[in-house]
Amino acid sequence: ARGAQTGGRERTAGPALDPAATAVLERLRAWRTGMARARSWPAYMVFTDRTLQAIATSRPRSRAQLLAVPGVGPGKLALYADEVLALTADGVIAPTPAGAEDLLVIGESASG
Repeated sequence: ARGAQTGGRERTAGPALDPAATAVLERLRAWRTGMARARSWPAYMVFTDRTLQAIATSRPRSRAQLLAVPGVGPGKLALYADEVLALTADGVIAPTPAGAEDLLVIGESASG
């Protein structure tokens, strides 16, 4: 049957990330989970793990830099650029879908 070979895939860890990239990756994964749940989609339809890792590693600061990341095309750029760029900026919380506010926990308050 078509699609029967989708099971059994293993998630690859990829290259080791520095602590800042690891923090960005965790923020991106939490955001992706919220976006996928809000749309009733599997998470990979928002971005794959490989794409999230590439974003976390390169930490794009502009739409042009984000578009250069493998797995980010014009459609996903239009849908997600603002949130992804906010998540890759240090200490910035991107907007989340309704009901997903509890998914993002980012660092300590700067007003301490």
